[in-house]
Amino acid sequence: MAQVFQLADIVPGRLRALVLLAAFASLRYGELAALRRRDVDPRCRTVTVRATLVERSDGSLAFGPPKTDAGIRTVTVPDAIRRDIRAHLDDFVGDDQDALIFTGAKGAVLRRSNFQTCGTPETPWPLAPVPASPT
Repeated sequence: MAQVFQLADIVPGRLRALVLLAAFASLRYGELAALRRRDVDPRCRTVTVRATLVERSDGSLAFGPPKTDAGIRTVTVPDAIRRDIRAHLDDFVGDDQDALIFTGAKGAVLRRSNFQTCGTPETPWPLAPVPASPT
């Protein structure tokens, strides 16, 4: 758990909530990239997965339903990250219910390649692998 928060602390602020939701709510990248404000309940207690974003081999993006009916679901947001989710909504997401929760640095749809260029001089990206804990 501590390593997840360490990672969340060093990614750009607009991606902190994405890291936390991926880890603690078990959301996939395409589900996270497709989340809209309406998918997060007003008290940040749950997130409803209704769609996924797919980046095709030709570079085009497509929003669509999850692959199976089971993919449409509501997940609980753990208490430990609710403040982070609320802060993200306040700081980075428009008021429109259709506003995407996570976007690229310029407000466009989030692409996987955004993670290849989101580092800073102090924290280059990609991050060096974290060594496994001795067992």
